[in-house]
Amino acid sequence: STVYADDTSLVSCHNNINSLEHTSQESFDKAVNWFTVNGLFLNTEKTKKMIVSLNSTYQSDEYFENVNLLGIHIDCKLSWKCHIEFVCKKLSRVIFLLCSLKKSVPKVYLRMAY
Repeated sequence: STVYADDTSLVSCHNNINSLEHTSQESFDKAVNWFTVNGLFLNTEKTKKMIVSLNSTYQSDEYFENVNLLGIHIDCKLSWKCHIEFVCKKLSRVIFLLCSLKKSVPKVYLRMAY
């Protein structure tokens, strides 16, 4: 059976983008090696890289602008915008469903669903 290394995060910090890429690649390679030695599998299709910068925007097809980490949507500027939009969209669907059920379902069941 395959055991996956779920929800692993690697963080690298540097002022120079080239040094950052080099350092983060070294860390990634070490992590992959550790996973392999310890019988864990890293799903590279689910692996995402993101550069976080409050001052500049670094664009590349290799990096994501936002990621979902343990249910929290984080963007490359560390703003809450993408997470708030996700939560509002989800709440909107739930509220619509509850309002639709309001006409045909007793209040006691609506409260349980709420």
